[in-house]
Amino acid sequence: MVMKRIAFVIFVFVLLTASKCDNEPLEGEFLTEQEASCDVAIQNVIDAAMAFSQATEETYEQLCIAYKNALQFQIQFCGDPDGSLQALINSLGNCSTDIVIDDCAEAAAAVGVAQAAFFEATSETYTVLCNTYRETLLTLIEFCGPDGGTLSVLNDLGNCIEEEATGEGFISVNTGTVPLVFDVINVYQNGDTLQVAAETGSPTYYIIYFEIELGTIGNDVINDSFSILLTSQFFPSSQGFDDFTSSITTNNQGNIIGTFSGIVTNTEGGDLSLTSGIISVAY
Repeated sequence: MVMKRIAFVIFVFVLLTASKCDNEPLEGEFLTEQEASCDVAIQNVIDAAMAFSQATEETYEQLCIAYKNALQFQIQFCGDPDGSLQALINSLGNCSTDIVIDDCAEAAAAVGVAQAAFFEATSETYTVLCNTYRETLLTLIEFCGPDGGTLSVLNDLGNCIEEEATGEGFISVNTGTVPLVFDVINVYQNGDTLQVAAETGSPTYYIIYFEIELGTIGNDVINDSFSILLTSQFFPSSQGFDDFTSSITTNNQGNIIGTFSGIVTNTEGGDLSLTSGIISVAY
């Protein structure tokens, strides 16, 4: 089977994981020349990724090369400590529109790429990334044979139409000394899993995201999926000092109430303290 533009789905990662060279406080500081260059490189990657997402058969190669070059510049000015940017470059290959999968190992690798992109899907990209994920799973079955796990995932994906509800209420938290209120809320229900994405309004654009199984309450039930996107993306820390913790007290069809606090960290090891986190969402 010929899988066209499998690497096409990768552009989503950069929008979610692009991070600055250093962990800058929200209050703002003067940027060094290196940090400024890093900011410019990140913005160039985002612009190139968005252009790449609109590529046609005729423009694919040109926009793919531009995207790869932008990623190279981001590595030059921002670094690539976990190798994720270089992995993106490698996944684009020679920017050919035809990516041929002809064995089980290559099919499994394509599934990994599509799955990772799908797990970061937004409401706008959900259906496209879900269908791409389904296509790679079907290719995996073709080359590796069917198994219960793959068939179960296909069944869970269904028709790739996500149930969405616009939420009301707020999620608030203090980041260091800066209070933030996330009051643009969307709740997506995929089976029994609720995916909650809350944003701040203009002029800033920060995002809190977590997943929770409908009906589940208790401590730390959102920790594995929690992230907060500020100057970079932060995840719960569990290093033994002021570890991130959460408590969900209400979780029924229509309401999620809870609290959270503690240290979150980005991929470069930068820490940020969250205090007085409150979740009060109706959907």
